[in-house]
This record gives sequence, structure tokens and C-alpha cells, in this order.
Amino acid sequence: MFIISDEFAELKSQQPEFMQQLISAARIGRSLGVHLILATQKPSGVVDDQIWSNSRFRVCLKVQEKSDSMDMIKRPDAAELSTTGRFYLQVGFNEFFDIGQSAWCGAPYVPSDTQEKKEIPSIQVIDNLGRIQKELKLSNDGEQTKSKLKQIVGIVNYLSDLAKDENVSVAPLWLDEIPAMIYLEEVISKYGYVPTEKYILEAVLGEYDDPFNQSQELLTLPLTQKGNAIVYGNAASGKETFLTTTIFDLCNRYSPEYLNMYILDFGNETLQMFAGAPHVGDVILSADEEKVLRLMKYLKETLVEHKKLLSEAGGTYELYYKNNSKPLKNVVVIINNFAALNELYEDAVEELAYLTREGTKYGIYFIFSASSSNEIKYKISQNCGQCIALQMNDRSDYVSILGNVEGTYPSKHSGRGIIKYDHTYEFQIAHICEPADTQDMVKAYSEQWNAIYSKMAASNIRVVPETLTISEFDNVVYGINNVPIGIELLNVTNMLFDFTETVITPVMSTEYKRMIPFLNALKMLLSKVENTHFEVINEKTPEEKIVELFKLMVYRNNLYKETGNNSDYERHIYIVERPKQLFKNLSEDGIDKLKILILKCELEYNINFVFIDDVNEIKSYSSEEWFKTRFSNTRGIWIGDGFDDQYVLKSGISRREVRELKNDIGLVLSENGTEKVKLVCELEASEVKG
Repeated sequence: MFIISDEFAELKSQQPEFMQQLISAARIGRSLGVHLILATQKPSGVVDDQIWSNSRFRVCLKVQEKSDSMDMIKRPDAAELSTTGRFYLQVGFNEFFDIGQSAWCGAPYVPSDTQEKKEIPSIQVIDNLGRIQKELKLSNDGEQTKSKLKQIVGIVNYLSDLAKDENVSVAPLWLDEIPAMIYLEEVISKYGYVPTEKYILEAVLGEYDDPFNQSQELLTLPLTQKGNAIVYGNAASGKETFLTTTIFDLCNRYSPEYLNMYILDFGNETLQMFAGAPHVGDVILSADEEKVLRLMKYLKETLVEHKKLLSEAGGTYELYYKNNSKPLKNVVVIINNFAALNELYEDAVEELAYLTREGTKYGIYFIFSASSSNEIKYKISQNCGQCIALQMNDRSDYVSILGNVEGTYPSKHSGRGIIKYDHTYEFQIAHICEPADTQDMVKAYSEQWNAIYSKMAASNIRVVPETLTISEFDNVVYGINNVPIGIELLNVTNMLFDFTETVITPVMSTEYKRMIPFLNALKMLLSKVENTHFEVINEKTPEEKIVELFKLMVYRNNLYKETGNNSDYERHIYIVERPKQLFKNLSEDGIDKLKILILKCELEYNINFVFIDDVNEIKSYSSEEWFKTRFSNTRGIWIGDGFDDQYVLKSGISRREVRELKNDIGLVLSENGTEKVKLVCELEASEVKG
């Protein structure tokens, strides 16, 4: 093997780390069949002593100064050469020394098998003795110089064609560069990647190049092993490609039982294409303020939950799965364009410092993307075990991100970057398909994943809608003891109310008209409760209905006292709408029966009432015996503001929390405390019995 270096001085200055290997080749290479041919203009100070001492042949062409000739052949003769290509050859220490002429191979090449030898016509002038005095020949140079191919090129082409015909090739010294466009499926197949445990997260990203060992290896993102990750890159570097490949491979590799993802796309919002995947709980955009805050709360709650489960199992996922068959999901949060998050949601960034520090121990991982090395605060970046640099605007940025990069910088390709392991390596991110087809492919795969994991989808980050109607609860299975009357504001969970815990449940506000939308919705909800008889009682209700209800109560009272059993009693629930108006329209006998009905009605009779009126009207009954007996001031529903100005319902909630409540916001009082609730509303009531 011959190693030929032209302009050896330039090689030495540009690749100083290569010189030690070259010196080693000069010292021991000849015995191994490795030979050096080095060319330089001034050998002094350039050629190492080890190379000089192991160089047997020295060829010196024309040099500028005698000192250069002395350095090469220990004599000044080469400085006096004047003919192009003339040289001195020295073997050993003057074992052989001679002058020579190098051949010229730059003449036009004319193939000999196509050259037709022609006798060149000439004119000769001779003297009287027959000696030629002058001779003129017609030149055929014009024909021969028609070829633009030089002799050296013709020879190389001939040897190359001959090598192909004979199937002769030289072993390559280095691998081809990784292409600028590689595909995920091909990379996985090429390296035969097989994941380990299904709870150990690792995403295939692409491949990286190891020129020193002449190998190319699979590039992965081992989240479970190394924790949180940051990918840096300028606007056209391929950060979205990195995130797309990561998300796609994780979704394709793991079940939603083991992996849930939440994406905050504050960049160009292309990651919304993953919103349909069952693994992805939500894709949150920069304007979704409530979702950002809800996500932080959800992550903290998940951290507490996982910490408890893992501590009981021994502290690690490995120990947990040794003793538990129920999957414990990992949570991966993707934050694209951290600078926008930092600008819009400073409070969330403070939460991230804690979550990135504690989360990796309990299966919560973060992947950030940033445009510059100083975008992510140190208190967060120090909790990230993986840093990846794509194309940056300045070479100093690579040092800020990875430290000493050993002179390795990425080529100018989208998705090309460098990563630091034991050394610095250049890598290429794989595409999941042709870039133009990415969205269609993700949507197609999302449909496939949904068909497989239809009952395992990740939980959405639920927010309170502007208007809450009963359609929000179409998929909720409920009964009379867990009626969905709204969404609890703090945890954004369904507020399920039990109308069977007291004989009378009051629903109040400062004005009756404020309660009408909720009343309409409540009528619809109660009318759909199975195995329950529901009616509305108001000022239009005939007195016969009150008498009928009174008789029902008396019947159940007597039967219960005899048998002590109420299992056969059908549940009856009545909305008493504006009770004061109802009392006004009844006779004295009707009023007495209604009061006795309420006073004597026990929970065991399975008869319950919902009183709806403004607080001042209900307060007017505070001295009545039936009111004192059946009314609980710690259980009920309040709608809108004014709660802190009344004394019918009592709660420990602070005045600050109840000031200026909107008409669709209520307080639900129960033995568990007081909760602020977005109440269900309907402008039009359905047809229910009155």
C-alpha cells in the first residue's frame, strides 16, 4: 500500500493529529508493505526526523535555494538544475546517486490501434554532392491533436476498465459518507435493532459516523438510561425532523399502556399531526394557556403517584415489574421551541426545574428543542443527560453545548449534527418517509394504532369549556347518586352530585333568573336517570298531585315501619321550582299536606326534593319546623356571586375565592367541603313532567 501526500507541509499544518500515525507508518510500515511518498517544496522543519531516518529514497527536482538541496541530498546541485523534470536520485547514503529525467505524460492521447501510419510528403533541397541542405515536411500534428484526452488520463481509464473486466478492486480505506437522506425503516433493518424491555424507552433516530474506527453505528435516544434530552439547532437545521422521528418511533414501538406523550408545539405547529395517536394525550399550542398550567399540575400529580408506587416496589421500574403485572406508564413531554415557552409561561418554566430534576427517577422524561445554546436555563439544562447539536449559526455554539468537539462539525445538510459520547461523532437524522408525505403517513399510522390500542388512549389535558352543556357528559354513565352537574375547576374533573343524601337539596342564588340555565340542564339530566321517577313541581302543579305524593309518603312510611325494608321502593325525585309560589297556590289543606310530607319524609322512603329559588325566598322559611328538620346548611348548590353576603348556606371557603363569580360558576357544598364548579347550562329545557 502506498500513501502519497502532495504538499506535505500543508497536510502537517491542517491535520496535526494525523502526523503521529504517519510517523508510525514510516517507522514500521515498510516491513508491513506500507510505503510513503511525500512531496514538499521546503523539507526543512516539515519532515520529521523519524521520517528522514526511515526514508531510503530521495528525489530532488529543481529547488529555489541551495539549502533546500542540502537538506534533501546533502549537496547543492539541485539548485542549479534548469530543465523541467530533471532530478537527482539518491539511494541510502550515496549508495547510488545519479541525475535523471522524469517522463511527461500530459501529451494528447491518440490510440495506437486507430492511428493510420501515413508517409509524410516532404520537399528536400540538396547540393551537387547529394547532401540535404533543407527539408520541409507537411505536419500531421493537426490530426493528432484533435483528441482532448491526455495520455495520463487515457492510461488511468484503461487500467480502470481493465480492473472492472477482471473484477479487480482495492479494499476501501474508509466508508462512504452517510447520505443526507436516510429513512427510519431502512436504518432499523440495517442494524437489526431489537428493543429490550417494553418499559425501557429508547427511540431510534438515525445513524452516526465513526471515521477513526471506520464504522457507522445506530443513533438512538435512550431516555430511560440517560434521561432528559435537548436538541439544539438553527431555523433550518431539522429540529422538527428530529422530533417527528422521535415521536413516531416511540409510538410505533410502545403501547399506550407503557407510554403516554404530551406535546407542546410552540414552533411551526406541524407536530399537531400526532394529535390523533392514542399515545399522545394532547398537542398544546402557544395560545393554550389553561392547558399548559393543567399539564404542569398533571405532571406533578403523576410524579407523586409514581413515587408512591415505586417506593412500595423497591424504588425502580425493574423491581416494580418483577412483582407487578399491571403496566406503569412512562410519560414523555416534548417541548418544541423552549424560548417561546420561557417568554409566555414563566411560572411553568419554574415548575419544569423541579420536574426535570425529579421526574426521570419516576418515569417522566422531557425532550426540549432550542435554537441557541443559552435559551434553556441552567437549572433545567443541568437536569438533561443528553445534548444534541444540529446546525448552529456559530462554531463556538458547539463548544458551549458539547464542550471540546475535537474539530468535528456537521456538514451542511438538514438533520445533520454532532453528538458527544467518548468522542465527538457526526450523525444524520432519519426521515420516517419522504418529507412531503409525512403528515399523511402519521395520520395513517395513527388510525392503525387506534385500532390496536382503542381502549388504552392517553388521558387528554382537559380544560373547562366556555359553555358547558349536557352533551359534554354523553359518555358518562351516571345514576341519581352521581349526577354530573358540572366540572370542578381546580382539577377539571366531573362534579358528580348525590341527590339521595338529604331529603332536601337547596339550589340558590341571589336572583332566580340566574339559575334558569342550570335548572334547564338539571331537568334534562334527571329525566335521563334510569330506574328513577322524576317530576317538576311548581306553581302550575295541581293540588291533586301534592295529595297523591302525600299518600305515597304515608304508604311507604307505614310499610317501612311494618317490614323495615325499602328495597322495593322506586326512587322518586322532585324539583320544587320556586316553592313560595307553590305554597301560595295551594289550599290550607294542601299546604298542610306538603309541610307534613316534607317533615315526615325519611331518606329510607326513597323520596327526595330539590328546592330551587333565590336565597331570600328560601330564607323566609327558616322558622318553619319542616325547614329546620330537613334543611342542611352545609349541603347544597350556590350559583353566581353573593355567597359571602348570605347566611343560609355555610362554608369555610374564603371570601376572596367567592367574589364576582359568574352566573355559570357555582359552589357545591357537601360533607367533603366546598368546590368551585363550572355548572352545566342549557338555554332551552327539554320536555319534562311538570
